[in-house]
Formats: sequence, C-alpha cells, structure tokens
Amino acid sequence: MNVDEAQARMQEIQRIMERATLFTLLPGTPAIIGGLMVLAGCAVSFAMFRSLDFADFLHVSPGSQVAFCVMWFAIGVADIVRKQRQTVAS
Repeated sequence: MNVDEAQARMQEIQRIMERATLFTLLPGTPAIIGGLMVLAGCAVSFAMFRSLDFADFLHVSPGSQVAFCVMWFAIGVADIVRKQRQTVAS
C-alpha cells in the first residue's frame, strides 16, 4: 500500500466515523425523555416484582413475565419511533 492509498483509506474511515456520529448523537431533550421512559419502566418493574434483584424475574408467574417483556419492548419501540420522527423532522 502506497501513501496515496493509505491516505484515501484514512479519509474513507474518517467519513464513515463522521456519518456514524450523526446517528448516535443524542441531544439533551431526547436524552432526558429517554431517561424518563427508562425510569418509568424501572418503577413499574419494581412495582411488579417488589425487588431490585433481577433474578426474582424467574420466580413470578409466566403472565407477569410476559407483561414485563411486553412493557420493555413497548418502551423500546416508543423510543425508536420517537428517534425516527426526530430524524425525519430534521
């Protein structure tokens, strides 16, 4: 590899890294909203299991386990939709 090829590769890597930061950058307001969603999910999880020990998940009814998984899936989907709308709007 000569100097020109190395420089071209470095520029390509830099371009990819700069583009990647556009999708991982989370401004203040969305970060706060996402954090509040997670805190709400944690509060509901604690209310369901009355424990901070995640292993207690195995000792509850299958219905509660399904509800727990559905709740966190819904939080994840809501966060993805919110981020997608923000990306489309900007």
